Amino acid sequence: MASRIKGRSGILRRFALGALGATAFSVYVTPSLAQVTLDPIDVAAGKPRKNRGTQNTPAVPANDDQDGGAQSTPNAAPSSSQPKGFQGTPDWVYDTPASVSVISRETIEQRTPRNTSDLFQDMSGVFTPTDRQNPGLTVNIRGLQEQGRVNVTIDGARQNFQQAGHGAVSSVYVDPELIGSVVVEKGPVSTVGGAGVIGGVVTMRTLEADDILLPGKTHGIRSRAITGTNEYRYTTSHATAARSDNVEMVTAVSRKETGAYKPGQNGELEYVGPGDPVTFTNQNNWSGLSKLTFRPTEDQTLKFGYVALKNSFSTGQGLYIDTNQLLTQTATADYSWKPNPLIDLSAKVWWSSTDNHQFRPPRTAYGYFDLQYGLTSFGGSMSNTSRFDIPLFNVEWINGVEYFKDQTKTGVISDQSNPSDAEWFSGPTPAGARDIASAFSQLKFKQGEWLELIAGARYDLYSLNGSGNFINACGPFAEECVQPFLVDKSEGRVSPAFTVAVTPVKGLQLYGKYAEGFRPPQIMETLQYGRHIGNGVLFGPNPNLLPETSKTFEAGVNVKYDNIFFQGDGFRAKAAIYETKIENFITTGTGRFPQAGTFGELVQTAFVFVNLLGPTTTMKGFELEASYDAGMAYIGGSYTSLKATYDGVFDPFFAGPPDGDAYLPLLPEWERQYFFIFVPPKEKYTLDGGLRFFDRKLTVGGRMTYVAPTIPLTTDELLQTYEQKSYHLYGLYLSFALNENLTARINVDNLMDKAYVDAMGVPTYPAPGRTITFSMQGKF
Repeated sequence: MASRIKGRSGILRRFALGALGATAFSVYVTPSLAQVTLDPIDVAAGKPRKNRGTQNTPAVPANDDQDGGAQSTPNAAPSSSQPKGFQGTPDWVYDTPASVSVISRETIEQRTPRNTSDLFQDMSGVFTPTDRQNPGLTVNIRGLQEQGRVNVTIDGARQNFQQAGHGAVSSVYVDPELIGSVVVEKGPVSTVGGAGVIGGVVTMRTLEADDILLPGKTHGIRSRAITGTNEYRYTTSHATAARSDNVEMVTAVSRKETGAYKPGQNGELEYVGPGDPVTFTNQNNWSGLSKLTFRPTEDQTLKFGYVALKNSFSTGQGLYIDTNQLLTQTATADYSWKPNPLIDLSAKVWWSSTDNHQFRPPRTAYGYFDLQYGLTSFGGSMSNTSRFDIPLFNVEWINGVEYFKDQTKTGVISDQSNPSDAEWFSGPTPAGARDIASAFSQLKFKQGEWLELIAGARYDLYSLNGSGNFINACGPFAEECVQPFLVDKSEGRVSPAFTVAVTPVKGLQLYGKYAEGFRPPQIMETLQYGRHIGNGVLFGPNPNLLPETSKTFEAGVNVKYDNIFFQGDGFRAKAAIYETKIENFITTGTGRFPQAGTFGELVQTAFVFVNLLGPTTTMKGFELEASYDAGMAYIGGSYTSLKATYDGVFDPFFAGPPDGDAYLPLLPEWERQYFFIFVPPKEKYTLDGGLRFFDRKLTVGGRMTYVAPTIPLTTDELLQTYEQKSYHLYGLYLSFALNENLTARINVDNLMDKAYVDAMGVPTYPAPGRTITFSMQGKF
């Protein structure tokens, strides 16, 4: 088989034409009534900023707590300006006519997560398929994950690393000790960060000076030490910051070590998988960052940043344990300029790289493999926000461009005598390159305090190229042969978005939103080849993959009231109901390839990425986050209900022969199924409440989480190791500010020592049993 898809035209020329089309689409919007436009949120900073603006743009009062804080924050004096949202969610979230959730720095400090994925377990509509052997983070938003459906960034730099395996293949590596805040935008995003995305954007902001310095100080240090039970051995981190009127510097370093924890003992874990149960869960982590900010004039800012993480961990089971040495690096440079209301310019260039050096010792059937998986990305963006008035309207107009490129590589060294055995690894994680260029435009009109209209569109254009060797069967006797293939393809699309928000009474906002998304195929999906390890099943490429497109309908409500029962109390709530329909959803199925030299009469079988062809893949759900805070006491919760429907079929004869439809009735049922769809839990809810004493110096709280998992589709016998069941988890926490410098914390996870496996953990591993951590933080 030889496949080649030629680029339809030059990517730059098509991108330019698409950019004009996207801008024109946004300009022709029927004007309506609006009010004064305030500054949009900068999700890269996790707080309001004056030069970004998104489809999810909120209006932020000037005196709002911009960074937010966890409800358990002990060392802040009572104030009506303190965040009253769920787990410290700041108020701008409840002014935003879209689904947005936040994790604050204070929540991270109280939680002391073993894995970064633990931070997201209370967030509505968000799930994290957890591999307890791998410290990487995979984020699922409303049933969508991996392969670029969700854009996860560190300081605005995309983290697109992929490595083939039986579980999640897309992982992000970041140390919670270096995170300042996390902002999750659910659904397509029509401005920076939204290129090639249908699921949402997760923006992790690393530490800034405000996270380190005491109020009113210009320099200082923050040190943290954590230790615990159940093989939470230790975490220690040190961060410094200094600032003047024109310069700001931040540095940080962190060290973490965990061992092979003991699973919960209350309840039964039914092992149903092949091989031996997996217990090897230790990690050894170093991380650090440095940042330098210049403000040459009052209206200009220039910022440079670098973040790195090195982690040693092991994967495998039984006698065969593979060692992994992983290094991930991110570098960013940002520039902003705001001389007047018509020019609010922001620009960014970034680079990120993840490399995993994996050593696989010899097995019974084959020798050792020394592997190097790597992905390097670089890109940039530029946008401008203009604010002006026209009769009856206050207008905010955002225009910008975005570009990034991914390049993958897999190096293999082995003592195997057959050179093709290297393709057990270089084939499923193939080398290749993918570019995405995007232009976007968005208009927002506001009238008084009651009406907000937003209309925008983006044009995304991608190109993908690469090559490989497909193992086919040749001639009348079906001898095995190798056929080269080459892929070079491109495609573009305009994706519109509209929002209407109404505030009938103060404190209550109703909104409706429609947004489309465009997700091009990834390198792995298009180019994979080779065999499963040990000369197992074949993997095949699919140069004919179509991009996924999505249409999301959403209706929501924001509630924000203060001084309800007592002076200074507050109630916050954010709820949404949505439906997302996805055309050409990509997953894995059994493809049929024409055998070489047989004119299509015979076919070769291989696992391949395919498009599901009607009916559409659908995600329907309801989300809620709510909180009541009376100062001395608080209670909040989140709720998620999600139904994911995958009713589509695929064409196994996508590569031929022309009369392949005639063969369909003859195929066995298992060859019509598709695999490796990670279905999110159908229900999840969390309650979190507590009491504060001594002017908030002491906080005592507890939380409960319930999860009802859904078994992955058609993969029970392939991926399951433990039976998945619904579970309740309970936790306690305490925070005590000894003085303005020192804060002590205690956190208890899995208080009842429940035996369970994480929902969406595939393969499923026993989760940690009761774990108690003790931490001390000092700011000087």
